[in-house]
Amino acid sequence: MRLAVPDPFVPFAEGGFPTPSGKSELVSAKLGAEGHDPVAGYVPRGGTHERARARPAIPLAFISPPAHTS
Repeated sequence: MRLAVPDPFVPFAEGGFPTPSGKSELVSAKLGAEGHDPVAGYVPRGGTHERARARPAIPLAFISPPAHTS
């Protein structure tokens, strides 16, 4: 069944994240105040975990692949 979504579908283009600022937060003062690590982290799962343990110095990379729909 096809969903009735707007075209183009760009969720969060105007903000609206469930955070105090309404933006995506990589550092959260609220989590820091609650005693948690305030910096966003990455926990590998499955097969990726072994590679991450072998090479822990590789940082998390945010990427946006090209759209192949045009």
